[in-house]
Amino acid sequence: MADYRISDLVARLSSGELSRRDFIRRASAVGLSAAAVSAGLAHSAGAAPTGGSHRGFASHQVDASTLVIADALSGGAWLTADPGWFYEISSAAIMNVVYETLYHVPDSTNLTNFEPLLAAGPPQYSADGGSVTVPIRQGVKFHNTGNVMTAADWIFSFNRCKNIGYQPSFLASDYWTDVKAVDDYTLQFTLPVPNVALAAILTSIPLAVTDSKQVVAFGGTDAAPSTTPAAGSDEKAPEVAANENAKAQIDGVSVGTGPYRLTQWDVNSECIIEANPDYWGDAPKLQRIIWRNVLEPNAQLQSVQVGEADMAYALQVDQIETVKIDPNLQLISGPTLAIEYIGMNIRPERGGPLANKSVRQALAHAIDYNGIIDSLLNGSAVRPARREAGLAGSRAGRAGGDQTRG
Repeated sequence: MADYRISDLVARLSSGELSRRDFIRRASAVGLSAAAVSAGLAHSAGAAPTGGSHRGFASHQVDASTLVIADALSGGAWLTADPGWFYEISSAAIMNVVYETLYHVPDSTNLTNFEPLLAAGPPQYSADGGSVTVPIRQGVKFHNTGNVMTAADWIFSFNRCKNIGYQPSFLASDYWTDVKAVDDYTLQFTLPVPNVALAAILTSIPLAVTDSKQVVAFGGTDAAPSTTPAAGSDEKAPEVAANENAKAQIDGVSVGTGPYRLTQWDVNSECIIEANPDYWGDAPKLQRIIWRNVLEPNAQLQSVQVGEADMAYALQVDQIETVKIDPNLQLISGPTLAIEYIGMNIRPERGGPLANKSVRQALAHAIDYNGIIDSLLNGSAVRPARREAGLAGSRAGRAGGDQTRG
């Protein structure tokens, strides 16, 4: 993907929106080299318009239908766009609009309100609570192929997630003993015990539906592993290896039903999604969303200040006032899933003195939680309830939008 930083600033300089001094200051702020700055000034001198005030931003930034977000993508924050392997927090922002589940939470301020998404209605429980029937929407098409979603795609997706054996696999194995298609548009779950939380469980991204025909064409499978590699071995069962190979292709070509489809996955540069022209629901308001890899919080803020990005996720505590007093910027804050904690190994052969509960309790009491929250984090955090005394450490959950995510 081209680097638009210098071209955008040159365009603004050429149109008269920026002075040469502002151009140099902003170019330096985003880390452009002296050679790039000099080249930009030379280009502007030769290409300056004879009159008018035409704005010459790059197309993805002058177009109001495109949103550019600065975020830290590389380094393990964004690992995959394949729901069967997905178990991250940060990249949920892209996965939630590319893939869809049976139920969802439409309002993040009301986390107990679960509504049908690709389900055609609420779950219907049997009299004894041992089975649950879920109708699914008809006429929903998958990205790129136009294949129509059926119950078979759901069963394939659930089984693939389970049989991959990766971190999210428990979601498709622990809450039901069987799932079958009553017909093309009805699923029936058999539960080990009655569970009124099934709709909430079915909102999880790894349980999103995928285009089974396309995944199979990519070499993926929903089959259970035929072999069990020895403990500590790097070997994988053939079925797991096949799904890992399919993951590499799914990262480039989405196989979901969401309002957006993935068009580029490059965590070292940019991840891009575009509006799905065949979406079954209301058309999305934006045509394109770009997540740009900017690792440092300072650089993220600068990219917004110079107009390179529309939003940035990370912000240092000492930058909050800078944003608040800037009339061109807006500070948005809210809770996230990010938690700071201290993990302690309580096995004597590994943890040594930490195996002693009194030692763990002493460490827990020695931490100045309020000082961390009020001073270091400027009040932008909460202290969640501790688990077992002695196992809890520092658990200052950061507030999104005005803190760097953990």
